[in-house]
Amino acid sequence: MNKLDIENYNLEQTLLGGQSFTWEKEGEAYVGTHKDNLIILKQNANQILWQTYPVLNNEKLLKEYLNLEFKYLDTIQAIQKDEYIKIATKEIHGIRILNQDFETVLMNFILSSHKSVKGVRKLVKDISRRYGKLIKSEQAYAYSFPDAKVIASLSEKELREIGAGFRAPYLKAAAEKLVKDQEYIKRLKSSSTKEIKEYLTSYKGIGDKIADCILVFGLGRLDITPLDIWAKRVLIEFYGLDPKVNYLDMSNWYTNYFGINTAIAGQILFEYIRNLPRVKQK
Repeated sequence: MNKLDIENYNLEQTLLGGQSFTWEKEGEAYVGTHKDNLIILKQNANQILWQTYPVLNNEKLLKEYLNLEFKYLDTIQAIQKDEYIKIATKEIHGIRILNQDFETVLMNFILSSHKSVKGVRKLVKDISRRYGKLIKSEQAYAYSFPDAKVIASLSEKELREIGAGFRAPYLKAAAEKLVKDQEYIKRLKSSSTKEIKEYLTSYKGIGDKIADCILVFGLGRLDITPLDIWAKRVLIEFYGLDPKVNYLDMSNWYTNYFGINTAIAGQILFEYIRNLPRVKQK
């Protein structure tokens, strides 16, 4: 495998923390897909061992996907605004925002509604195994998540049978809309965050939280962070926001406070409060 020296990169929390559902840990290796590419990664302290398939040694793909050009230390320095984030960045370090495929992220997060991260990964894996493309090497294999055209061609019954449940009509409708809106989506990516969010919430099954997940993890908009129960607890327990404050106002508070570094700050605080009992015991 190829070797890449990189400091301050936590593969476990980045790949399996909930921003992507196309990764599995197999022994010491992380095996995942990005579009129609298989990526195998191992971490040894500040060194990442890697290989890509079917195109071998695709370093450009790897660096872009893992966001290796991101100025991690500068960002961590910029968000040192209070005691909570200072403690969190000491306990939780090395998280990056992956550069994922927009289409895959949108469909995967529709499937995430009312499911645990582990449950979504299983569902994504089941759909990929049934309808995706097989990519294999001597070390491992995986199935890519099917593109929108494939999902759009399936019936709601087929999607329900594979495990999509009540999400089946939302997933099918989203896939059809993605196919229909291809040209518009190309222009949309350069639009404002507000315009994109308005577009995303026009999809059935996409509300504010899922739209924010897609904005951050599928489009790299780093001035926002998705607000699940953990992110809301951060605002209530650490920063004193009233639990009755609505989603939009909570989201605006995050952005006003952390600015262009909101996504990273949000991910770090999310991991910190989620692991708080373990951290306290430690």
